[in-house]
Amino acid sequence: MAAGGGAGGEGLRPAPAQGGAPLETPAVDPIVLQIVEGTLASIEAEVEAAIERTARSPMIRDQHDYRAGIHDRRCRKLTGRSYSAMVQPVVRDFPLSEMREGDVFYHNDVYL
Repeated sequence: MAAGGGAGGEGLRPAPAQGGAPLETPAVDPIVLQIVEGTLASIEAEVEAAIERTARSPMIRDQHDYRAGIHDRRCRKLTGRSYSAMVQPVVRDFPLSEMREGDVFYHNDVYL
């Protein structure tokens, strides 16, 4: 599934295949899809709240200069909120072939 637009957007949807056409996927119950989308958005918001609550840096605590993101194994964002965080540095240092289920990556580089 690819990232969607969240509220007012398309939500989770089939990702395009190599040729650009959508992949065939089994039908998904729209209620279950909404529950999953809401759960992912809630998790992301809770992570951001924890960062803000525990931050010692005024840039994070006062200026809200941070973002959390949940991505799939192809580094596609799974929630609808947009942000400028880049996952490429993580993939550069931790290739997809070496990532395992349950891995969590934190990235912070002010010079990117």
